[in-house]
Amino acid sequence: RSRGCAAAQTPPARDMPYYQQLLLALRKTSPERLTEFFRSYGKLLIRRGGVLRGIENHGIREFPERYRKKFATTENERYFFSGRYITAHVDAPPELMREVEALIRQNDGFLRFFTTKPRTKLDLAKSYKLHLNSFSPLSPKGSKIPAHANVDPAHLQPRSLPPPAEEPRPAPLKPFWWEEKQR
Repeated sequence: RSRGCAAAQTPPARDMPYYQQLLLALRKTSPERLTEFFRSYGKLLIRRGGVLRGIENHGIREFPERYRKKFATTENERYFFSGRYITAHVDAPPELMREVEALIRQNDGFLRFFTTKPRTKLDLAKSYKLHLNSFSPLSPKGSKIPAHANVDPAHLQPRSLPPPAEEPRPAPLKPFWWEEKQR
C-alpha cells in the first residue's frame, strides 16, 4: 500500500481568522489546573491546524456585576464577585473554534468566556482592496482621499477635484444675560 508524498498529506493552506478569547476563571482555580487546561487547549489547536499566538494572565479582579454559575461548586458556592481574567489569542478556522469552546464549557474551572473576532490591519487592507479599482494608481501618500475617488477609470487620468465650498460662519453665540444688559 502506498502512502504518497508528505506534501500531499498536509492539509491545504487556508485563510484562518484571528480570534481573541477572554476567559473568566474561578478565583479558587489553582495555577496548576489552569496550566494543565491550557496545555490541552494548545495541543487541540495545534493538532487540528490552528495557531495559539499567546496567553495573557491579567490576574484576579472584581467582576462588574455578580456572576451566577449554573450549578453550585463543591463548596456550595453559586455566586461569584471576583475571578481571574485570562486572554488567549488564536488563529483557527471557525469549526475548530467551536471545538475549543466546547472544551472550555466542559471545564468547571471557568465561569464565562467571550470569543471575539477583532478586525486586524490585514482584514482592513483586504476590505479596502475590494473597493479599489484594480486599474487605478494608488493615491499619494498622506492623501485623505481614497485612491478610487480621484481617478477617472475611463481615461486612467487623475481628475481635478473642485475646491471645497466655503460655508458661511454662524453668528457668534451670546450669553444668556446679554439681552438684560442691553436694556
